[in-house]
Amino acid sequence: MENIDQFLNNIKQLNIDTFDLIKHTIPNKSHIEPINLYKKIAFGSLDLYILHPTASISEDEKVLMTLQKV
Repeated sequence: MENIDQFLNNIKQLNIDTFDLIKHTIPNKSHIEPINLYKKIAFGSLDLYILHPTASISEDEKVLMTLQKV
């Protein structure tokens, strides 16, 4: 725990923005929005797609119920 607290304190001192790594599901939207980690013209980009965990527990329960049926 001490290392985690030190790490979080260092991030705050450096003014680095953090992101919650939770998959946000939006009704009627079929794709996942990525977090862009790096982008440079003529070299490409690096995107992070959050696949799990989801923001709602009920969605996780639905997935588990589906998997149990298999």
